[in-house]
Amino acid sequence: MVEEAVAKALDSPLLNDNKIIGAKNVLLLVVSGRDEVTIDEIGIINEHIQLEAGHGANIIMGIGEDASLDEDISVTVIATGFDIEQQDEIIHADPKKIIHTLSDEQTVVTSLRVTQTRLIYFQELPNKRRQTPRG
Repeated sequence: MVEEAVAKALDSPLLNDNKIIGAKNVLLLVVSGRDEVTIDEIGIINEHIQLEAGHGANIIMGIGEDASLDEDISVTVIATGFDIEQQDEIIHADPKKIIHTLSDEQTVVTSLRVTQTRLIYFQELPNKRRQTPRG
């Protein structure tokens, strides 16, 4: 589930097909809700970002908590240090309009938010974690 959340955040149509392939530096922030994110989940997220950016990318990761997330996890990715050729390709790309029409049975996803500098995707995870006392 965590890998799916990261993949959806990176493959969002809001990014206009801009990938993080070739990024030299990646800032990664993982914020969990009521349940702490596990080491295994952090490993899955980190591995997925490393594969997407390339093995030469430096990843700086932070972990946080936000009680308002409840059982969700927020993953924020900021990638920098692209080659000049990649930057020119992004700058000179023709903007694409993507129009999605919802049928009567479909609903609008309200848990996807975009800010100027980051994409936040909330993915509900099954509650299979063992609770550990905090001390």
